[in-house]
Amino acid sequence: MKKTLSLILVLVLALGCIACFASCGEKEKTYSLALAVDTTIGSDNKVSNYVVALVLDDANKIVAARIDCVETTPELADGAIKDVASVTSKVALGDGYAMTSGSFAKQTKAFEDAIVGKTAEEVKNLDMSLVSGCTMPYSPFSFKAVIAKAFASTNKTSFTTAESFTLGVATEMSISGGKVSTYYAATAVVGGKIAANIIDCNEVSFTVSEGAIVAGAYNGTKVELGDGYAMTSGSFAKQTAAFEDAIVGKTADEVKNLDMSLVSGCTMPYSPFSFKAVIAKAFASTNKTSFTTAESFTLGVATEMSISGGKVSTYYAATAVVGGKIAANIIDCNEVSFTVSEGAIVAGAYNGTKVELGDGYAMTSGSFAKQTAAFEDAIVGKTADEVKNLDMSLVSGCTMPYSPYSFKSVVPAAIANAR
Repeated sequence: MKKTLSLILVLVLALGCIACFASCGEKEKTYSLALAVDTTIGSDNKVSNYVVALVLDDANKIVAARIDCVETTPELADGAIKDVASVTSKVALGDGYAMTSGSFAKQTKAFEDAIVGKTAEEVKNLDMSLVSGCTMPYSPFSFKAVIAKAFASTNKTSFTTAESFTLGVATEMSISGGKVSTYYAATAVVGGKIAANIIDCNEVSFTVSEGAIVAGAYNGTKVELGDGYAMTSGSFAKQTAAFEDAIVGKTADEVKNLDMSLVSGCTMPYSPFSFKAVIAKAFASTNKTSFTTAESFTLGVATEMSISGGKVSTYYAATAVVGGKIAANIIDCNEVSFTVSEGAIVAGAYNGTKVELGDGYAMTSGSFAKQTAAFEDAIVGKTADEVKNLDMSLVSGCTMPYSPYSFKSVVPAAIANAR
């Protein structure tokens, strides 16, 4: 449900963050709505997302513009990346995001007003010294970059109206499981109802290596990735388009209360088919372990994914916890390798997890499966902190040089997630 709830929430926010840009006319006009996002990851791991919503006329000039920025820097807490439920955008902070000469929100509004009536080329060449009320030294460069991207975007939609309309843009950013996710929505509203809307999302993944946070590669928003961001029932882009179509003509309250079962083509909320498939696999698995207790217990699961050297590696851990200590645990890992051929990324064959491969995934001193089993046995009865600080020289039968670092990270995460 998370994805659909995020879509609905960010749309309702966009409906609330509106400003009137057009007055009533005598005849209908057709406009284009565009949304673009420009994302950067700083050397300090700060994720900065500049977002713009534009309404363009038939001469491809700006009729209305809304700009915002939302930023966050992942932090460590107990050796793992700290989850953050929500990050407020700079415009939403209002006077709470003060600058030398007025807030970010007020200076951004001055810039938005200055570009109405301009073409892409005119915005690109805009002399900022002539923009009264916007004296920020750096953000205008980002404004110009994301506006150019919006003009060039193929992800536009149109609406026709003779009435005045309002334009809103909103963001919803969070950090969970080492992943910074941001949803974006732009809405053109006529008479309190959505005339056109565009939704998108991007994600930046981070891992922890030797106590430091490391950013993964960023390849674009989910809509920009198109079929490259596939889901069980169609790509994110196609399913989002189905959702966008379904809410045209609806109010904010109607979007909040939308029955997703009636939205044809948008089945993102936790596909039951995927759940059933993986549960069936768990029932059939021979990689099980047992524990005995008269006390209540909790069960946790965690993952740790990273990309390095063209290889996507994911570690998994499941822990049964009694009295804060591990009663039983199972760890596994899989890898998918990619190469580049003629400028395109090509996926290699996937044959199963390292434990599933058994002796087929051999290492210098025994298979991954056998060495992992030795680690699993060694941590039974230990707390999360004891696992983090485990002296690997004392773990007989597990001499892998790198995987134990991931083991020590993903197992405490599973304990923390136990319920």
